Amino acid sequence: MDNVDPFDKKLDIRGPYIPNEVKDSAIWVNDTLDLCWASAQSVFGEQATPDIAVAILDKVMAKIAMDRQAEVLRHRRHNDYDDDYDDDYSDEF
Repeated sequence: MDNVDPFDKKLDIRGPYIPNEVKDSAIWVNDTLDLCWASAQSVFGEQATPDIAVAILDKVMAKIAMDRQAEVLRHRRHNDYDDDYDDDYSDEF
């Protein structure tokens, strides 16, 4: 029996019609959530749940946002601040 992932199947069917930035974002979220699920299973074993994986995903996203904010602050401190720099990241999360 062929075990085709529903996400991959949907990408195969709809991929040509999905804008690249949407497709790339969806793949990133899917892969990151899959990684978080593996993390939950690694730490909690058979007690791992999807809710735990989503909680881990929230932590990952918060860490990314924190790192990006720190990058903006570093640029400001070094007088290398570009007014458009904040706009590049402001709507990502």
